Amino acid sequence: MKVSYNWLKELLGIELSPQELAKKLTAVGLPVETIEPLASGLEQIVVAELTAVDPHPNADRLSLTTVNAGENTYSIVCGAQNIKAGDKVPLAPMGSTLPGGLKIKKARLRGVESEGMLCSAEELELELIQTSDGLLQLPADSVPGQSLTRCLGLDDYILDIELTANRSDCLSVRGLTTEIAATLGKKYMLPLPRPVPEAGDGVAIDIQTEHCPRYTGMVIEGVKVGPSPLWAQLRLLACGMRPVNNIVDATNLVMLEWGQPLHAFDLNKLPAPAIAVRQARSGEKIVTLDDKTRELTPEMMLITSGDKPVAIAGVMGSLDSEVDAGTNSVLLESAHFAPLSVRKTAKALGINSEAAARFEKGIDPAIVVPAAHRAASLIQEFADGRPGKLVSVGQEQDLTAKITVDLERVNRLLGTDIQVPEAREILDNLGLAVSEGEVRTQFTVKVAGRRQDLRLEEDIAEELGRIYGLDKVPARLPVAPVTLGMRTRSQRLEALVRETLVGCGLNEMVTYAFISPEQVAKTKARAGVPIANPLTRERSQMRGEMLPSVLETLAVNLAQGRAGAALFELGTVYRSAQPLPAQHTNVVGALCGEAPVHWQGAAQYDFYAIKGVVEQLLAALGIDAEYIAAAPEQYHPGRCALVKCQGKELGYVGQVHPEICVAVKLEKPVYYFDLSFGALIALSPETISFQAPSRYPAIHRDLAVEVDSDVTVARLHGIIEQIGGELLESVQCFDVYSGANLGPNRKSLAFALSFRHQARTLKDKEVQALIDKIISGLEQEAGARLRGR
Repeated sequence: MKVSYNWLKELLGIELSPQELAKKLTAVGLPVETIEPLASGLEQIVVAELTAVDPHPNADRLSLTTVNAGENTYSIVCGAQNIKAGDKVPLAPMGSTLPGGLKIKKARLRGVESEGMLCSAEELELELIQTSDGLLQLPADSVPGQSLTRCLGLDDYILDIELTANRSDCLSVRGLTTEIAATLGKKYMLPLPRPVPEAGDGVAIDIQTEHCPRYTGMVIEGVKVGPSPLWAQLRLLACGMRPVNNIVDATNLVMLEWGQPLHAFDLNKLPAPAIAVRQARSGEKIVTLDDKTRELTPEMMLITSGDKPVAIAGVMGSLDSEVDAGTNSVLLESAHFAPLSVRKTAKALGINSEAAARFEKGIDPAIVVPAAHRAASLIQEFADGRPGKLVSVGQEQDLTAKITVDLERVNRLLGTDIQVPEAREILDNLGLAVSEGEVRTQFTVKVAGRRQDLRLEEDIAEELGRIYGLDKVPARLPVAPVTLGMRTRSQRLEALVRETLVGCGLNEMVTYAFISPEQVAKTKARAGVPIANPLTRERSQMRGEMLPSVLETLAVNLAQGRAGAALFELGTVYRSAQPLPAQHTNVVGALCGEAPVHWQGAAQYDFYAIKGVVEQLLAALGIDAEYIAAAPEQYHPGRCALVKCQGKELGYVGQVHPEICVAVKLEKPVYYFDLSFGALIALSPETISFQAPSRYPAIHRDLAVEVDSDVTVARLHGIIEQIGGELLESVQCFDVYSGANLGPNRKSLAFALSFRHQARTLKDKEVQALIDKIISGLEQEAGARLRGR
């Protein structure tokens, strides 16, 4: 927000320098980014009055002028044609330097000496000021000899204030003056404009959308479009806006003054003497004031006349209805548009207008009508307009709020000792009405619609703290009982998971939780939760699975020349549910390409490597799982297992389907696991029981059996464990063999069995008896045959 220092100073009657004022604003949360002079290089230019204008004796297009510059009179040759005796114009006397660097010296022009230079706006680098061709005509009450900067108010400074999104009230001089006065311990409320006398009939208005609570329109006839008064143009320039003409400048001045955007239509360019506010139709188009054709959607709100769009509500008017030099009657619009509707429309169309910036943050509904009267009075002053009847349709929204405040709680929150009278004075200076409560330190604050950012007691506490002065808050260490911090069970298991996977040689990654529909389609992932207002299409969904994120990260790593990658993540996934989407935490890991080089040479990651990682992770968590062959569509149909424990599914481990790898441009196989962290927490024992190792020796036996090729190791493993009972300490498959000597569709599996008793030494015959039972069980339940029989 850019604002004129002189404007603020004029309204408040303060004597603070621009730097002091900036410091005050910054201290209350309105930081001033820059302070820039409105104009520079004009210090030597003064006001001069033409006392005589005579023809040049030797040139038809030059004039010989006599000028009064206060204490001195000069004779100056001038080529401008728009001058006459009595005009007040800028004078660059001898010895002065113009902003462009030109030094003024005494010169002879066609035989006549000239003792200075009379200047145009362009020569003074004030070309943004709208004037007629020739010399810059100064106000009639200008004093000869006075500094030009003082005469025109060019001794001004532009304060550029950085505003947070919640402070829409400070997008106006009205809000800023209230803030500044409060910091000085005073109260200042900009006086409401007086209604202008109205005459004649008004325009018909029809509101057809819920996004426009109120719309007012006033016809102003007999306007003469031209440049605004110099003071108005300079005020706009000091606020960072370009003067356009007296009609548009009047609406912009009111917007800067009151924070209410307005718009003026050329009444004669409207298709009908009526206005309708409605939603756009699909495919409808409008050419806006920036001469761009905009295609509209039904979510956008329009101002129409005769069903033809004449403005995008709250954003920008149409080129067809703009005010120009031929305009003699205007329709002045002042309305209240829904912030969300304007924000979405402006963003969708890529328009960053001053009006949209205010509407989308929320305006004060109470100022809609007064702002229209203020603009009408300025148009009457600037352009000799005759205001008609103000037609208002809709109701003023009541956005006031009542907040109960406990000052003792506020002081505890801020660390201050603000007393009740001081708190009431601060709030009153901010324009907030305070009424007493049942307890002395409690009161109710009524917040007007202009401060829509104040809705909670904490908001009032912030206001008190800002104005009281955060620099006055004493530095005190907080007093609180010291407690021993502890991790929750979930946090402890998270740390254990990370520690275990890092120990397995995996690197942790942190990926975006947002993915694109294309990623979902390529990886055949579960659909996530769509984002209503995504920043980009690439991040338009909250992921339902982590596989797309993992494959994207692998592809980036391998594309940079890495031979292999071992990654894991403990992240969130999102599932559609009622009434709200659900969020879950999963543990995923992936191996791809070559394993790290060691003394045995390079090796490729495979299914057994990723399964070993899962086994080690589950062992660390105290979970005894089983692996069941499975074939979800994301995995290789012969290299995937469902991980289960106590009948509950933990997730999957296996090789990602080669078609998916091709789709995401991964040339090497990817081995992947995806486990539910919630299930791991539920199945991991909270306490670990200790069992002392047996002091007695173990007896080891190897067992090789022939089975059909479709019999799994897990099935035989289960039979062996069931029959072996408590004496079976461990069982491990250490060899798989198939060959022509076994016959078609047959294979050999070899197991290493270890037997041990906790209280005594086992005898060979006891172990042999168990071996015989195991062989018999394998033969009966799995059709196995002892190898070599």
